[in-house]
Amino acid sequence: MPAFIDRTNQKYNLLTVTSRAPNKGQQVMWNCACSCGGITIVAGGSLQSGNTRSCGCTRGAAIAKHGMTKTRIYRVWINMKRRTSNPNHGHYHRYGGRGISVCNEWQDFVPFQAWATSNGYTDKLTIDRIDNNGNYKPSNCRWATRAEQAQNTSLTKLTEDDIPVIRVMVNDGWSKRKVSKLFNVSDNTISSIVNDRKWVNC
Repeated sequence: MPAFIDRTNQKYNLLTVTSRAPNKGQQVMWNCACSCGGITIVAGGSLQSGNTRSCGCTRGAAIAKHGMTKTRIYRVWINMKRRTSNPNHGHYHRYGGRGISVCNEWQDFVPFQAWATSNGYTDKLTIDRIDNNGNYKPSNCRWATRAEQAQNTSLTKLTEDDIPVIRVMVNDGWSKRKVSKLFNVSDNTISSIVNDRKWVNC
């Protein structure tokens, strides 16, 4: 059996190894951060051989083709991957720390975008797992309003995806008091978000 190689903090092309991941069969797996901001899990052999060079962002020159890196849907995808795979993410304990992961199909942005647009995505909606203990995959996800999502989650603090949703709701005429109750935060937090000031969960 080959000697174990600790790849933590090693850089392979666009990927930097952040920590060990659970083995996949006999393969030693590693959590990796991509230079694009994405997160992925890669077998040590694939890192060493160069077969896996990124989180999937460069596959088929995807960034150049989709041109979506500055859009909200792209941020939703990036944040989904970060909170399920990066132990340093502030909400990792609620997602990856509970064993929740992103399916193989959605490791690449383009298939995720295709699913999103064909399943009713708008900038007013947020991604919601039907089974709150299940993974991010097409059969377990939908696009929901915050009110719908609140009925399906035990979380009471804000995530990065909540911020644009809150701004859209207030701009559409929702009162700050109603939004604050829905998100279980203070009126001041909602005001800070709407006014682009630094905000905290409180």
